[in-house]
Amino acid sequence: CRLGLLSGGNLPRLLQRTVMNGPVFEYTSFVNQGTPVNTRAVGFVFDPLYLEHRPPAGHPERPERLEHLVQRLKEDGVWNSLHHLSPTPAAEKQLLAIHTAEHIDYVMKVCERGGGPLDEVGDTYASERSFDAALLAAGAVITATDAVVAGKTGAAFCAVRPPGHHAERSQAMGFCLFNN
Repeated sequence: CRLGLLSGGNLPRLLQRTVMNGPVFEYTSFVNQGTPVNTRAVGFVFDPLYLEHRPPAGHPERPERLEHLVQRLKEDGVWNSLHHLSPTPAAEKQLLAIHTAEHIDYVMKVCERGGGPLDEVGDTYASERSFDAALLAAGAVITATDAVVAGKTGAAFCAVRPPGHHAERSQAMGFCLFNN
């Protein structure tokens, strides 16, 4: 992995490109009208609990995705230059700002039963530890946002599972349990 600082534009971006060996992530911090580039370490949020969200074998959203990322960061010497942030689970009040109580309860009950499909399409699954991992994933984004706003880091990347960008207010969707 390479972290590169570029100029031009006005918003921090995380770019992903695929190479033969797997994903490479580059952090790009842009200069905005003469503002100096923030050279603080990139915040990085990861927890091994994310690897315990286990959809069925062959599912495209699998633990190996994050395992490979962490391995590459370590192999390429980037891991120790990151500002590691410890996530905390999203609180019930925070989840209820986005999701219905019925949806949260449904995901929890499916996980308590050992897991299973969460949507009608059948592409979004939960396993026994998925509820805890999803709470921590949603909390990771809050942790990262708080760190950037407080000036502890100039930008942050959350290496979380399950993902959350497709989760709806009252249903899991597109591999996502809770919006993060």
